[in-house]
Amino acid sequence: MKNRYTILILVLLTVKTSVQAQSQTFEDQKINVVNEYLKAAFLGDTVAQSKWLHPEVVDYHTTILRAPSMGKKELIEGWRQSLQLFETIEYQKTSTGLCNLTGFLNGEWVVTYGMVKGKSSTMEKGISYQMTGFYKVENGLIMEIRNFGDSFDIYSKLGYTVNPPKQPALKNTSGH
Repeated sequence: MKNRYTILILVLLTVKTSVQAQSQTFEDQKINVVNEYLKAAFLGDTVAQSKWLHPEVVDYHTTILRAPSMGKKELIEGWRQSLQLFETIEYQKTSTGLCNLTGFLNGEWVVTYGMVKGKSSTMEKGISYQMTGFYKVENGLIMEIRNFGDSFDIYSKLGYTVNPPKQPALKNTSGH
């Protein structure tokens, strides 16, 4: 009887370890998709970049020059145009993780944080800014992207004139 319990415990531990390894591998796969996408994007390799995007990917970004990109082709073209603003650009990722969000962005997201550095002929010095990205990955493809960076600072340093809106923002009277 004692041997049966020992065998049962060993089987249960093996199954638990196997399930944990598969789960960790699944999380690592999602993070890897985003890492490979970012590497391709900052190298300007649109073929490799395209490999990681769902055909109907949506890219919500904090740029002031264009609306959200709808679909793979539009996202890649918008990114190509953004890269043309710089002579050199690099992304130094400092951390990546997986998180579960509730509310508006409900679900599992790969989150990245890093520093973007770029140079352009319109600047004496290069620019650097922090960027945070949220990536929804499903079935090995990026479905949705939400990047956050200081767009006003970036475009000002690139030589664009950034003016306040002609009409002031509406005052929040609801208390929220």
